[in-house]
Amino acid sequence: MKIMSKSTPVADENPYGLSIGDLMASLLLIIILILSSVMLRLEAFLEQKSSQIETISEQESIKKNIIAKLIKELSEYDVEIDAQTGVILIKEGILFDFGKYDIKPSGEMFLRKFVPEYVGILLSEPTVRSQISQIIIEGHTDNTGTYEYNLELSLQRANSVAEYIFSDKIGSFSYKANLQKLLSVNGRSLMEPRYSNDSQEGRTKNRRVEFKFRLKDWDMIDPLTKKQ
Repeated sequence: MKIMSKSTPVADENPYGLSIGDLMASLLLIIILILSSVMLRLEAFLEQKSSQIETISEQESIKKNIIAKLIKELSEYDVEIDAQTGVILIKEGILFDFGKYDIKPSGEMFLRKFVPEYVGILLSEPTVRSQISQIIIEGHTDNTGTYEYNLELSLQRANSVAEYIFSDKIGSFSYKANLQKLLSVNGRSLMEPRYSNDSQEGRTKNRRVEFKFRLKDWDMIDPLTKKQ
């Protein structure tokens, strides 16, 4: 009698092997596509930031050149020029009597000479002119009196200067028409003292009119330049 031995069955091949391989290949392809998309977006983002940085650098260079010219060409006037911002501070006594907003005759004489030179520095060069977004005349006071009183006085003084610039008294000067499109006036009351109001000297210096300029996209540029 023959005894038949029961042989061990051979394990079948994995019926899912091909499907898993296809799945892995598909997943790899998806990952590659996602990475490619991310890289393209990152490249576009870096190009945009690089362009912004170049613009900021160009505008910062323009700003520095403007300030250098202001300091060089307006040093003959009895004014204070902020070397960081280019803001020009004109003392109260040059333009006004204490508590008044009517420009004194000597103040009118000052403006007739000062304004054309100041405007020429900002607007005579097309490259610089194209970057100027605003020119501002701003009135400031000390802390004597109420906020409301000083707000009205500071705004009236800024308005008086602007009105005089465009009046027949000052006459025609280069870029006057350009200035009309850019000029605005503000009254800041006692809110931005540059000196302590605890002394008579400080209060006297705080009573002033400022001429300032802004470049295009100034709100974006200013915080970056302040960190330098």
